[in-house]
Amino acid sequence: MDGVVIRRATEADVPSLHVLIEASVRGLQADDYSPAEIEARWGMRSDSIRNW
Repeated sequence: MDGVVIRRATEADVPSLHVLIEASVRGLQADDYSPAEIEARWGMRSDSIRNW
């Protein structure tokens, strides 16, 4: 894994992580959750990585 750097996420990463995780849930887990469950989760967005 040359060139890969693993680091702890920071507050600056939060917007990108939200996009990535939301796309994952909506795309990969659409068969596991109802649309209402997905909307309920993503309607409660947090700007703080401490809540993850």
